[in-house]
Amino acid sequence: SWQVENHIPHIQCDKLLRIIKPYHPELPKCTKTLVQTDRNKVQLLEVPPGYYKHFGIRNGLVKVFEMLSVGQTIRGVLPIFVGIDDLKLHNSSTSQFTAIVGFIPSFPDSPPFEIGVFHAYSKAQSSNVLLTTFITEAVLLYDAGFEYNGENVRVKISALICDAPARATVICTKGHASDLYGCSKCTGSGVNFGQLRTNQSFWDKECGQHHHEASIVENLFYFDMVNDVPLDPMHLFDIGIMRRLLSFLFGSKRGRNIRRVTLPNATQISIDNFLVSLRKYISRLDFARQPKSIKHLGRWKASELRIFLHYLGVVVLKPYLPKAFYDHFLCLHVAVKLLSCVEWCVNDNEQAKCFLRRFVRQSERLYTMNFLSYNVHALLHVADDVLRFGPLYSYSAYRFENHYGLMKKYLRKNDKPLQQLVKRLDEEKRNSLPSEKRLENGSINFTNIHVNGPINLNAEIVVRQFKRAEKIGVWQVTCEEPDNCIFLNDLSVVIVRNFVETDRNQRLVIGQKIFGPRKPL
Repeated sequence: SWQVENHIPHIQCDKLLRIIKPYHPELPKCTKTLVQTDRNKVQLLEVPPGYYKHFGIRNGLVKVFEMLSVGQTIRGVLPIFVGIDDLKLHNSSTSQFTAIVGFIPSFPDSPPFEIGVFHAYSKAQSSNVLLTTFITEAVLLYDAGFEYNGENVRVKISALICDAPARATVICTKGHASDLYGCSKCTGSGVNFGQLRTNQSFWDKECGQHHHEASIVENLFYFDMVNDVPLDPMHLFDIGIMRRLLSFLFGSKRGRNIRRVTLPNATQISIDNFLVSLRKYISRLDFARQPKSIKHLGRWKASELRIFLHYLGVVVLKPYLPKAFYDHFLCLHVAVKLLSCVEWCVNDNEQAKCFLRRFVRQSERLYTMNFLSYNVHALLHVADDVLRFGPLYSYSAYRFENHYGLMKKYLRKNDKPLQQLVKRLDEEKRNSLPSEKRLENGSINFTNIHVNGPINLNAEIVVRQFKRAEKIGVWQVTCEEPDNCIFLNDLSVVIVRNFVETDRNQRLVIGQKIFGPRKPL
């Protein structure tokens, strides 16, 4: 389990086995024997110009059910999200995966699972041929289902989550580069809102210029080819709009410096210094990455662009942007915040839609025609997707992108990557720890014992002190900056100073209320 879960290469584990085998003769000499590697040849399906391995929707669901110890009866039809994307394996080669990955939205803590993976040195010649096995199983699982714990479980593909190029490839339509027929939601482009496409108009091919050919996804008769293929928030807002807006404001190496738009060098340096100075206040537990310098804008990851859009931009840009540009950015910021909240995304959906329309209309006037793109136009349709699927990042590609990164960790060399992936996943299935030995999500743990205080609790006798508290799968807090600032349920802001355990086996938090309703802690 240690070898598999930490992705220890076989060569290194072999060396460890040779060292400890004299003391534990029952251990094998070879890692392949230890982890029960399947020695049979991996069976692959030939899909020009490469090979495809179908892991199966049913097998993935059973794996997740067993991992989560799902014991309750699953009634009705189980909806799943499916992400499809290309994954470049090496910088020095065109070797790539096309991964089909599933996720169960009704179990938010569940991990994504592999449905199928295609490998080649170029894209598949036909997306319909590539998806044939996947769609065939999806149709069968909806019609007949499968048995689990004595119950029949039927499965429904409720959403296909892809970036713009992959979405166009899967549903066989014009791509985002098409000026007039690229939008998958309407017949408009740029700032113009066209006639909405419908599932029936898609099937009837009413706009013939929008389609290349019939898509095999249409075999899923229950699947809405327009509304069940949402615009992915990660690629749309973070990598798309936010990167484009910042590249116009700060210029780029390709010479994108626009008069009266690109900020002067002195202003850029001031913003950069301000942004970098905020790093020490940004929690490393809540945010995957700290913001980089503006000088490295081209290397910013999606999560860095996201933190700027949601949190930093309103503070960093306010003193330096002209009012019209700052108000324009606020339209995007407020709309995203509204659409990211469980309550606001429904109650204030129309308000968010108005902000996005204003952002699109003003983009041409402020940033010139060059700013308008497929992503800018797509903002007009995001609010409708939220009404169908929930808050923005509940259906984003972030969890799929994280899983694609994990898939690359299974690879040890350039040769036969798909066979390597199949064998590593099989080893993981054979050797992972049983679910009952894992910590359950929702349980609270205090860790990192210390003796530095403070411990002023009047009559309470403190037995132990801790630096960190964690609710597994939900949140983490420490008593050290910058990870010690929290909200209470009444929206009071509290700085955590210590976590303690008393002689009565009570676990308490010692903190300082900064502001909020006047209630005792």
